[in-house]
Amino acid sequence: MAITFTITCTGDDDEFARKLMQLLNEHGAVEKADVENGWTVELAKELIRELNHRAKTLLRAAADGEGWVSGGEFREEYGDSALYGPTAAITKAVKRCIRNGKLPEDSTSPIKPSYDPDNPSWQKTGGYTMTKHDAKVFSDAFAVLDGQ
Repeated sequence: MAITFTITCTGDDDEFARKLMQLLNEHGAVEKADVENGWTVELAKELIRELNHRAKTLLRAAADGEGWVSGGEFREEYGDSALYGPTAAITKAVKRCIRNGKLPEDSTSPIKPSYDPDNPSWQKTGGYTMTKHDAKVFSDAFAVLDGQ
């Protein structure tokens, strides 16, 4: 008799999630593993192809930074207005890819802004984060696309 169950892991401990999935796979308990929000190299490549240069630069910086890009350092390198619009472009590209059947319906932006929680008023973005899993996936996707 087969037992069907769902496990939801929430948090930032990618190593724990990886080990748990590995253990379940070793015992034949998992047929499909949905890690994070489902980003794979193929899906990441679809999104990257839809992005403008500025959005690609931000996404690559987050992937290269293993899930973190400092807003201050990014502005220093690319100009004070470098963070005006790239996250909106990423969000719009995700929605467009969903609409065109290139991404699953539940896909969300792989990158999130980070703000100072002690300053609730308007502020410049302190940086951008993505999970370590997504950073690896997007890094691999950029490497494949760069090699084409």
